[in-house]
Amino acid sequence: MLENIESLIEHSVDSDAPLEDRQPNLRANIIGLVSPQFQCDQFHERVPSGIECQCFTDPGSVADAISSSVAVIIVSLDYDAAVYRELVQETLTTSSHIQIALLAREDHDIPKQIPNDEVFTPPFDPESVKEAIARLYIRAYYSSTLEAFYELNIKVTSYRMQLKNGVADDTERLERLEKATDVLESHVKQFRDYLRPEDVRELWARNNGLREFLQQSAARFDPTVLGLPSACPECGLDWTVQYGSKLGNGFERIAANTWRCTRCSHVIANPGAANKFVT
Repeated sequence: MLENIESLIEHSVDSDAPLEDRQPNLRANIIGLVSPQFQCDQFHERVPSGIECQCFTDPGSVADAISSSVAVIIVSLDYDAAVYRELVQETLTTSSHIQIALLAREDHDIPKQIPNDEVFTPPFDPESVKEAIARLYIRAYYSSTLEAFYELNIKVTSYRMQLKNGVADDTERLERLEKATDVLESHVKQFRDYLRPEDVRELWARNNGLREFLQQSAARFDPTVLGLPSACPECGLDWTVQYGSKLGNGFERIAANTWRCTRCSHVIANPGAANKFVT
């Protein structure tokens, strides 16, 4: 969600405003998977104004929209549990900062083994839902900004030691790094002031659950959720198996709704309806 650190440094140098007046650019979006019965216009009504959001009724389209520019994903439990599991895995693999919410009915069983940060159940009070989504949105920014702040602090400390030991001589670079650190710290404080104490506690507590889920999910990935076959049609590589760092899931996304086999490089664009996940 945040721009890269070098970009942040560049923008912070251009700003003459006091640190307390520098506002973070909240440009991340929200995506949702809803059932056809829960119309997309109803979904948009529950998202706070000013936040870009996309609504889908097809799991494959949602998977394609997941990126590091997403702050919150909201998934309806009207779909098969496998759909939710694979979307959550794709989400957390993309960014552990993305907040996950479920859209449920009274008769839905909430899957305990799959992590989530919020569950919306009827009656859906629009204002309460908006307030909850806004907190999830800021939680995502707080989490990612805090991580970037720690990483930049390490970079500042390392570069300061390089200057001290004569390995580096660009003192202006150190000043830029320190200024960027101050900007990030200011943003962290602004996010923290917006959040409630329980938000911060839940963010700290979620890491262990996410790690355990990703370790369990690494054993198998269901490509049919994305409309793909269970094996490469060219070389026959089983795409339901996790192969580790060399081949990954056996397939990888290379463009919008376009996939490539990690062994033979066979490409599938716009997977056919015969391979679509049927709910």
